Amino acid sequence: MSRRNADKPSVFLRIDRGWLKPETSYDAEVLGRYANGSVVEVVMHEPQSEQQARLLWRVLGIVADNSDYANAEALMTALKVKLQHVDSVSLIGGGLHLIPRSLKDFDKPGLSRFFDQAMQVISDEVIPGLDVDRLVKEGRVVLGRRA
Repeated sequence: MSRRNADKPSVFLRIDRGWLKPETSYDAEVLGRYANGSVVEVVMHEPQSEQQARLLWRVLGIVADNSDYANAEALMTALKVKLQHVDSVSLIGGGLHLIPRSLKDFDKPGLSRFFDQAMQVISDEVIPGLDVDRLVKEGRVVLGRRA
């Protein structure tokens, strides 16, 4: 669902003492289109942390610069395949093609799990023994945020 899809608009709701409340004026406007007492379907999903995604890319950039990977994108692709964040396609005539999925497919807990698993792969296989905890802490300082 997207905020641009008029048929099924998406809204952000904040949980406040057990009640769902609109996050922004846009969200309140969309909810206001429904009559009081309407039953609507809500699919619960906590969006991923933009700060954590930025931190992941920052760390991958540093690791790529110090490894055999051409850049952060190449390392990300390798990590997605290694961690099976892919779609597979059976090819005509046999064989299998793996297509890395987008990080945007993750919700907040999913991105956190991927992040932790990626750091483990980096420490175990990309640059064995790398202190990824220290690298992540330094990345947080540079970004000026908690991720």
